[in-house]
Amino acid sequence: MARTVAVGLGAVIVGILAGCGGGGSVSTPNPVPTVAATPTPAPTPTPTPAAIACGKPTPPPLYGFRLKVHDDQGFKKILDSRVLVGRDAAYCASLGLPGDICVVRDEHADDAVTCGNLVAGLSSQTGRYGPNWYWNDKPCRPAGEGEQEPGCKQHPSNQFFALAFGPGTYTSCGDNDRVCHGIEIQ
Repeated sequence: MARTVAVGLGAVIVGILAGCGGGGSVSTPNPVPTVAATPTPAPTPTPTPAAIACGKPTPPPLYGFRLKVHDDQGFKKILDSRVLVGRDAAYCASLGLPGDICVVRDEHADDAVTCGNLVAGLSSQTGRYGPNWYWNDKPCRPAGEGEQEPGCKQHPSNQFFALAFGPGTYTSCGDNDRVCHGIEIQ
């Protein structure tokens, strides 16, 4: 009787295996279609802000600033700064300028302002393009503050200008205050 149960049990197992594909036939799985790898798109370049759109030739790094008294009203003076770049004789020569330190562009060039903005960068004092300004190593007062005491004040509309009141050393700095040039006013 044990032998009959074993044979019967064996027949059941063979039947189960045959029903599951365990018989003599080999089944092949359905192939999964391969998907071609989609290339990662290149990032869209960030457009150059119009305020720093500078044509060719591209200026070299900031060398300093040329400072002058633009308007002398006695106690009050308006100071002007021009971006200087260099040491790059080939760049200066390409603009028709002598030497290896020169202004970023002729002031009448179409892109003179934007090239100056590009090289000077944004002032950390005002967020405008142009240098940071100091009087005797102290930051200039914001535009709109007093004009009676000695010192300097931010120009209300042009970061390349500063308002100077009285004697002292007036300094314009760019490149995170690493490149500075000063002018002594008596």
